[in-house]
Amino acid sequence: MTEPSSKARAGPGPVRGALAGGRRELVAWARKRVGGAAEDVVQEASVRALEKADQLSDPGAARAWLFSIVRSLVAEEGSKRRTEPLDVEPAAARGEVPDACGCVLKQIESLTPAQATLLTRVVVDGASVSELAGELGITVNNAWVRLHRARSALKKQLGAHCGAQSLRQCLDCGCVERGCCR
Repeated sequence: MTEPSSKARAGPGPVRGALAGGRRELVAWARKRVGGAAEDVVQEASVRALEKADQLSDPGAARAWLFSIVRSLVAEEGSKRRTEPLDVEPAAARGEVPDACGCVLKQIESLTPAQATLLTRVVVDGASVSELAGELGITVNNAWVRLHRARSALKKQLGAHCGAQSLRQCLDCGCVERGCCR
């Protein structure tokens, strides 16, 4: 006859219960940190939690334990994103049109001249924000603020013109068929 362990283990029951009752909360928490990868992170956390459910000694701590697993996976996901190389070559240097239908370039023209110049220099020509700040005689922080405001104005303008609020919507808009942005 074997002796019982000095510390009883909770088993998978409390983990399953915490997953069933708290999955939405876990996904919402993860979505704030990793966006669209949240479902995958919570799924991976669920698998890990169920595989190691025998390590949970306090059934009342199952929810907190799940959050700690999700937190760990969010950190791993964040480090993966930071190590992926970014394509920072300007669109003009790659010989690509920055958008499929011409809306972005056309709608940049409808912004104030200062905003249009700023966006064109940074996004299309590939100028750095610090380089542009020097040209304009402003601080780098001020240049970032102006760039943010210009991007916000462009997003608003695109939304008003063709309803596009994202790149996917912009690629699917009807401006090519209407011929309004070429």
